[in-house]
Amino acid sequence: MFAQGLLASEKTVLCFAARALIVFALLVFFLLSLFVIWGVARSGFWKDDPKNWRRAFGGDPPSGVSIAHSQYWRTAHFSYEEGWYFELKVGSEQRRKLIRSDLVPVEVLENARIDEPCPDRPVWFVPKSLQSYEVWRSEGGTGNYRLFLDRATSHAFVSDCQY
Repeated sequence: MFAQGLLASEKTVLCFAARALIVFALLVFFLLSLFVIWGVARSGFWKDDPKNWRRAFGGDPPSGVSIAHSQYWRTAHFSYEEGWYFELKVGSEQRRKLIRSDLVPVEVLENARIDEPCPDRPVWFVPKSLQSYEVWRSEGGTGNYRLFLDRATSHAFVSDCQY
């Protein structure tokens, strides 16, 4: 009934508008599908994968640093969620370079337990009592970056997460 009172040119405009709306809806659906597929393709959980350092830091490990163990995860969530753990073997020069300028030392009290904000901490990460490590964290307590330097060996443990 509504269409009977319209002129032919008005019907053409309505038909064009309906088609444009359908094309727009299909385009939005297509783009959202690509976004979801891209997120799923980049998400996962990797243990001792040689690509974990690149996933966490965007490059190759510095010279003088070898990776004993690693664990990395990234979700397919629309916001950026990731976490990682590394056990490193480092020389004395590289050991000091791990202490970034935004880190502050953490006083470790007797019988203290690891206060790790990141989930799924592997058993190889910081296996000794906390008194066995120099402990560093992101300044201000707002970041989740943690650095544990073994006092007796050349091992260092680093972790971070964002969610």
